[in-house]
Amino acid sequence: MHIYEAGIIIGGIPIIGSNYINPNEKDIDLIQKCALLSCILDFADLLISPIEYLESNRYCFAFSKRYIETIDMEDSDIYAYLVINKYKNFHKEVKDKFYPVLETLLNEFIRRYNGFNFSFSFQFTEFRNFIDKTLGPSTLTLEEKVELLFG
Repeated sequence: MHIYEAGIIIGGIPIIGSNYINPNEKDIDLIQKCALLSCILDFADLLISPIEYLESNRYCFAFSKRYIETIDMEDSDIYAYLVINKYKNFHKEVKDKFYPVLETLLNEFIRRYNGFNFSFSFQFTEFRNFIDKTLGPSTLTLEEKVELLFG
């Protein structure tokens, strides 16, 4: 298992994320990707039920949704998401392995930033360190893990 990306989306807008495959990803790509994910999640939430995960040919996406209070005292959807390489038992392990991580990210973000103005995402850059620390070695490739061991 390898985590490729993790982040927080509020109201369809990417607030903070860590991309472990392509750290130099353009902001416009991240915005488009998060907007699409948010639309899919909202669509499924309205028509079926909340989506917990999606699988594609190469990747699996795990989601957790909560609500956060904005500066205007209104509740807004907040999602934590993970993008993971596809592997055989993902659908069996999603609740045991990934939801606790997603809940940790959401709980800490809400604790720190409830009631903030989410229009300026640069104010949340320090949260990236929390994401990186929480995910730890799950974000490293096999080569990077070997390098750490035998560096």
